[in-house]
Amino acid sequence: MKKILIIIILLSLVTSASASNLDYDYKQYKGLIESEMDKVQIQKSDKHPVAGVTSHHLPTAAPLIARFYAELKKRRPDIKRFVVIGPDHFEKCRKNFSQNKNKLQTAFGDVKADDNIVLALEKMGANTDDKCFYNEHAIGVQANFIKKYFPDATLNSVILSNSARSRNFMELQKYLAKNQDIFLVLSLDFSHYQTKKVADKIDTQTKKKMEKLDSRGLGLENVDSPGGLKLILDYAKQNKLKSEIFLHKNSAEYDGDRNYTTSYFDVFFN
Repeated sequence: MKKILIIIILLSLVTSASASNLDYDYKQYKGLIESEMDKVQIQKSDKHPVAGVTSHHLPTAAPLIARFYAELKKRRPDIKRFVVIGPDHFEKCRKNFSQNKNKLQTAFGDVKADDNIVLALEKMGANTDDKCFYNEHAIGVQANFIKKYFPDATLNSVILSNSARSRNFMELQKYLAKNQDIFLVLSLDFSHYQTKKVADKIDTQTKKKMEKLDSRGLGLENVDSPGGLKLILDYAKQNKLKSEIFLHKNSAEYDGDRNYTTSYFDVFFN
């Protein structure tokens, strides 16, 4: 009986230790991220972004993601707190709106969550469950770039189910409006699995909606998290921000495959 009890205790300790941090240590991409950083040519701008959209399609979209964070670092070197929102690709969380609270392990070191934001999200009804964040690249990709470009910043991550609707995150929009020192990143990829010709047509429609901050009629043909894109467009509209679409690419431009593509946008809201 004692032996069984000891085994149970040891197993619980191992489980709790392994669950303490989320492993997004993309060692295989560390060199790629660093090399893309060195290639980026930054635009001159006096605009002040408070939110943005970029891809999580690593390694294919690495140049585009690096450009996003290089531009952000140049314009907003003061950022100390990030909230990253992306799709729950595998619907592991089984909730509309979920967050993690433990450290994220990246190739560049650990990233901590801001405890105050964790508590605020819990009050809004967010499901807190670190386990369902494992292997969620919508968060892991951003965590690595944020740690590299903003090594002292905190990162709170949220993933949305495809069933999430605007009512699930209205309080989050209000909270972010009151705390604009928090930079909001929507981790999104756009048109999926289409030929480049079809994807370009869909992206033209999506681009117009982002320019006008029009969140109506968005679906999975436009973006992998319609709820996430609606969240940031509504947030921008309510806070009288203007969209700045500074990069639009298709995976065919990187890998040459024009028949089975994914499209990407880099967007700031200033």
